[in-house]
Amino acid sequence: MSVGIKVEGGKEIKIIDCGFSGLETGIDVSDSVDVDIAGARFFNVNTGVKARRVRGLKASNCTDDDSYMSTSFRLSTAAQIVRWYTEYLRGRG
Repeated sequence: MSVGIKVEGGKEIKIIDCGFSGLETGIDVSDSVDVDIAGARFFNVNTGVKARRVRGLKASNCTDDDSYMSTSFRLSTAAQIVRWYTEYLRGRG
């Protein structure tokens, strides 16, 4: 699996104005606190942001290129972030 940026066990992480192209996952974050993603651009990226066990995740002004062709249903980048964060909250029980 190809990943642009992978963060594990980080604290107060800022990812600003980055571009990702032709990847399976743009940003993969796990076991981290206070992650701020701003201005990320995803081109032909299957999953923009994947987050697991992350507390304090913020994303703003991120864009997704609609030219990615896939036969399966695809969520927008913002929807993917919400989905991963919701799964995280469910896992906390």
